[in-house]
Amino acid sequence: MHATRGYVVSWRLSGATVVVVGGGAAAEAKVETLLPTGARLVVVSPRITARLGELVAGGRLQWRPRRYRRGDLRGASLVFAATGDGRLNGRLRRHAHRAGALLNAVDDPANCDVTVPAVVRRGPVTVAVTTDGHSPAASRFLREELDAVLPATLGDLVTVAAEARAELRRQGRYRYDYAAWRDGLLEPGRRAVAHGGDRTDLERLSRAFVLSWDSPGATALEAPAPAPAPAW
Repeated sequence: MHATRGYVVSWRLSGATVVVVGGGAAAEAKVETLLPTGARLVVVSPRITARLGELVAGGRLQWRPRRYRRGDLRGASLVFAATGDGRLNGRLRRHAHRAGALLNAVDDPANCDVTVPAVVRRGPVTVAVTTDGHSPAASRFLREELDAVLPATLGDLVTVAAEARAELRRQGRYRYDYAAWRDGLLEPGRRAVAHGGDRTDLERLSRAFVLSWDSPGATALEAPAPAPAPAW
């Protein structure tokens, strides 16, 4: 066996131009993934799926109804090749690099500069799963497993942690102390969420955490005693 080395970043695409070459099911899947990012989406293909057509009609997508031309990548930050043609993907990668963009080629790891993870979102929380392009189906399967396990209120826990951090900064008391955050807010909050706690419960924990911040070894008010730990 040999190990592969993958690199993962979170890329803020809001306002960036993203070009998708291809108009079939693979292109549609990429566009659906990209819609929440706020990127300016451009699809280049003689034909597109009905769903992509709906997005064009709704103004959420620009469509160039023809075959790819080299100038189509001008100004792009990211390019998706959903062509099913390895030779064209290689050409797109060269053109993308000359345009200062990175390329993702669907089901073609050899031509990928970046891979796109399957993601689970809970408010400000994004959990990403990637197989470095080796098995998109496995990525989706694992995403679905995580989606079934991670509670809907997980995002609220992160939100109240952010609010506690902002309040401590406002008071001039903030410091990064992972053990204090883990034991005083995040772990009690996890237990509260696992036992059905809502935003009000988490805000109560957060207020107690902020009040106890300067007390050595102090923790926030305890959540209910845990039953067997949840998978997450």
